[in-house]
Amino acid sequence: YLISHILEFQILLSLCKRANHTGPLHECSIHGVKEAGKVLSDGMSLGASEDWRTVLATMTGESELSTKGILEYFAVLEEVLKEETAKLERKSEE
Repeated sequence: YLISHILEFQILLSLCKRANHTGPLHECSIHGVKEAGKVLSDGMSLGASEDWRTVLATMTGESELSTKGILEYFAVLEEVLKEETAKLERKSEE
């Protein structure tokens, strides 16, 4: 279950790069990007006939799991949480 979430964001990162998205990952939309649709279709058409690493390489160009996508997607949230934690720590010191 956890692995599927890592894969989801790894694939999203790759698709957004193919869509020439340059902003934050959480703002990326692949809607209407034909190349992204083809990559998804090609990867999904392999189904269980291929090893998952082969499918991942077809879709992302990488054959190993990477947490880069999920970390990039939630980077803004991470910063907000760090700021809020720092505020709470300062309040508790008062």
